[in-house]
Order: sequence, then C-alpha cells, then structure tokens
Amino acid sequence: MSTETGAQAWPVKELDGWLPTTASIIIDNYNYAAFLGEAIESALNQTHDAQVIVVDDGSKDNSRDVIAAYGKRVEAIYKENGGQASAFNAGFRRASGDVIFFLDSDDMLEPGTVEAVLNAWREGTVMVHHPMLIIDSKGRPWGEIPDPNLGLADGDVRSLLLNEGTYPTTVTSGLAFARPALAKVMPMPEKDFIYSADGYLVHALPFFGRVQRVNGRLGKYRTHGGNATDAWSDPGGYAAGFRRKISYSLNEIETVRKFAREFSLTPSADIGEGDPDFLGYRLFSIILDPRSHPIPHDRKFGLLFKYIARRWKSSWSLRRRVSTIIFPLFAAFASPSAAAKLIHTMSDSAAQPEWLSALSKWLRRRQKKGPATAA
Repeated sequence: MSTETGAQAWPVKELDGWLPTTASIIIDNYNYAAFLGEAIESALNQTHDAQVIVVDDGSKDNSRDVIAAYGKRVEAIYKENGGQASAFNAGFRRASGDVIFFLDSDDMLEPGTVEAVLNAWREGTVMVHHPMLIIDSKGRPWGEIPDPNLGLADGDVRSLLLNEGTYPTTVTSGLAFARPALAKVMPMPEKDFIYSADGYLVHALPFFGRVQRVNGRLGKYRTHGGNATDAWSDPGGYAAGFRRKISYSLNEIETVRKFAREFSLTPSADIGEGDPDFLGYRLFSIILDPRSHPIPHDRKFGLLFKYIARRWKSSWSLRRRVSTIIFPLFAAFASPSAAAKLIHTMSDSAAQPEWLSALSKWLRRRQKKGPATAA
C-alpha cells in the first residue's frame, strides 16, 4: 500500500544518505515475569548482534529475578512505576543503536528480525513495520497482526494522518525506528501515554520521513487476557475499557495536531471520523454505558451508521465484515448486558455462531454468482 504524496521536504537532514548498521532492542516490562524470559531470549538470540536493554517499570512480581539471571548479557534499568512512555524514555536514554526496537515483554522477535530490518532499510525511512504471528498464552499460533487483508502502509502517510488520524500500521513489537528521527520526538509525554505508547510514536514519526513495510512475520504477538490495551480486560468492565481506548485515540489525534502545527500543515476538521476503530470504540462505549460516554456530541445511531459504512468498505474478508456489522446492529437495540455479550462475541471468532458462518457462505456464493443478466 503506497501512500507517497511528496507534499513537503523531509526535515531530518541526518537521514540523507543514511543507512543503519547497529541496533538496540528495548524491552519494557511490568509484572510479566511469566513471559519476560522468552522475550529476553528472543532479543539475545538475534543473528545480528544488538544491544539489549530491559526496563522494569516497578514490577511487583519476580521480574527482577528473571532479569538478574541474565547478568551482563542485558543492560537492566530498574525504575519506579511510571507507565509505558516513561519506560520507553528511560530505555532510549541508554540506547546506542542506529535502529531502535521496542519489544513488549510478553512478545518475541524471530531470530532474524534485526538482520532483516537492517538489510531492508531504505534511505529516508524513519520507521519500519512488519507483520507478527499472534500466539496465545501457551505459545499456540492463531492469527496474524495486522489483518493480512489490511496490510501495512509504505511511503509518505502524512495525508492519511491529517485526514483520518491514522494509517495501516501495527503494534509496538512490530516496529523499528531510525534513531536520528526518534531523537526529534523523544522524550515522549509520559502522562498521556501511560499505556499504548506506540500510539505516540507511529503518529509522530511520519512527519519526519517515510514509513516502510517489510513483509514476513518477524515476531510473535501474545494475547493472554491481561494485555493492557485490551478493552475486555479492563477491571472497570467493558464500557470502561472502551472509554480507555477512546482516550488513547484522542491522545493520538492530538499528537497528529501537534506535529501538524509544527510543520504548518492543516489536519481535517473531522480528523478521526474516518477511522473505523475509533468509531467502534465510541459506538460500543455509548451502547454499553451512555451516561459515562466521554464525547458529549456523539449519538448512538449516527455512530452506528458511520461505523457500518466504514467497515463495509474495508478490505476485510466478507465474514469479518458481516460479523462486525451484524453484532453492533443488534447490540444497538439490546440491553447493556446483552449488548456486552454481542460485542464480545463479535471480537472472538471462536465464539461466533454457526448461523454467521452459513450467512457468510451464502453471501460469498451470491457475490461470486453476480447479478442476473437478461438473455
């Protein structure tokens, strides 16, 4: 997916003719001792040497024992709990590599990740992103992130950021950053990005250069029910989880506005309205708990219409488009408890009923058959 616009010369002159040769892997950790060892091993076992920094953000489990077991093979930073952005900032201050990888401590890199990224790096690139295999808590594979039908952006994505507030990218452990560009946006704001700190980076860096797609699964993204960015794991309930996701998105949109102002660019007045994820967070929040919904001007059926329109136009599979439309449609008319079950079922393909599979198959057959023609 190329998004080149050539709208403005790039501001990071240090990247002219620059190609990286060294790398640092910063592992941020908070109470993930159960997975941390695998993350560290994946960083140490790279086919291209990399500086490995482990930042423990005030864990209360035995994470420090796990880190200490690696001795001088890793550079350990122990700090008070301050959130993911503060851990990123602490790690970046120690990092010396040309390319910086941020690895969440419940994820893993493939052995050839660093080598593949360095070899593929093009002049003018500020950020590389790549697909990852999704695994469960026991390491069993079950999918890919991002969805293969969506792909990853490649090129100048400023127009997408200015108009929609987002572009096709991925999660923290599937990203790598050019140090000269990263230095322009670090340290990052810690209070706004206690969680989802990658949201700041992927919305800030494209104002300094091109993003680059590298194909092939170069890591493993673990889902285990305790992921901090999962709306379903919020201790305050599903509605609170979606309100949290809304706050992340608003912080990301404000990041776009901030850097747009810095470079005298003008974001769309309705920035964010083209992002189906952001629309979905708002729709599910207002369905589940309208009194606590954080955006006063939102209306349930207006959001529902926008959400359905955006999802239907997406490049997702027909089954996924159908499920992401039907469940919210029913949820909009259901009680909050029934709506919560419907919305959760929508996100869990294993829990989806047989009738949905039958409906998707029927629609696919209709689609292939096409409209009837006159003899």
